[in-house]
Amino acid sequence: MRVLISGSSGFIGSALVSHLESTGHDVTRLARSRSGVNESSVFWDPERGELDPANLNGFDAVIHLGGESMTSHRWSQAQKDRIHNSRVNSTELLARAFQTATDPPSVFLCASASGFYGDRGDQVLTEGSEPGNDFLSDSTFAWERATDDIASAGVQVCNLRFGLILGQSGGVLARLLPIFRLGFGGRLASGGQYISWISCRDTVRAIEHILKNDSMSGPVIVSSPDPVTNTEFTSTLGKAVKRPAFSSSKACAENNAGRSHRCGACVSANAAISPDRIGIRVRSCGLGDRACLGVERLLILVPRSPAIRGRGR
Repeated sequence: MRVLISGSSGFIGSALVSHLESTGHDVTRLARSRSGVNESSVFWDPERGELDPANLNGFDAVIHLGGESMTSHRWSQAQKDRIHNSRVNSTELLARAFQTATDPPSVFLCASASGFYGDRGDQVLTEGSEPGNDFLSDSTFAWERATDDIASAGVQVCNLRFGLILGQSGGVLARLLPIFRLGFGGRLASGGQYISWISCRDTVRAIEHILKNDSMSGPVIVSSPDPVTNTEFTSTLGKAVKRPAFSSSKACAENNAGRSHRCGACVSANAAISPDRIGIRVRSCGLGDRACLGVERLLILVPRSPAIRGRGR
C-alpha cells in the first residue's frame, strides 16, 4: 500500500514507518519543514492551515499521528489549548484536503486516546461507551468528530483509541524509567486508578492490522485487554529495574484532576477499557517485566468481549 503518515518522527510514528517499510509498504511522510521535503515526503503546515490537496492523490491510506505531546509539559491552560488545537485543527485540515483531492485515499486512520472515556466508575467501557466530561474527554471527542466529514465522503475512517503506549524509546515510560532507576518511583495518590496499556510493538502491529482490514470503521480501542491499577503498574516497573516503588509520588500528584497544571508524565484516564471490536490480546497475562522494559510480546488478534473491571470515584 502507498501510505501517507503524519507524526512520522514521533514515538509511535517512527516505529510504524520502520515496520511498514520492512513489510513492503510504500511510506511517505508529511513534513512540517519545506527544507526537509524530498522524494519520500510532502510539505504541510497544520498551524498555518497549509496542505496542497493534490499531495493526497494516489495514496491508498493516510495515518494521522501528529499533535502536541501530552507528556512533554504541565497542563497549563496554554498547553491545554495547544493539545486541543494541534489535534483538531490538523485533522480538519486533512478533512478539507480529502474533500478537494481528485484521487483521495480510501482509508484514513486517525489517532485518538483512551482519554475519551475520562474518569469513570464501575462501568463496562468499550468502543460504544459514551465520552467522559473532563478536558481530555472533550478534546478527544472533538478530535474524533473532526473526521466526520471524511467518513461522509465515503472514506473508511478509524479512530484509534490508544491506551498508554509503553516502550523505552519514548512516551511516558522514557520519562518514568530514569526516576524509577534512581529509586524515586512510586504510586500516584491512592494507586487505585486504572491504566489501560499496550506495548509499542503491539500498537504498530494493531495499526497495520486495521490498515489492511477494509471492514473496520469508527472507533477502535488499541489497548491490552488487561488493565492494571497504578499500584500494580508502578510495582511491576520497580521490580523490573530492581528498585523499590512503595512510596506515593508527590511530584505527579501535586494537582488533582480538573486543575490546570497536571503533570503530563502521569496523564492517564482512570478507566479500565478493553477492545470489543478487534480484541487486541497479548500472549501473556498481566503486565510483565519485559513489557515494562519495552521488550514486547507478540500480538494476537482474536474476537473478545470481556467484562471490564472498573473503579468507583
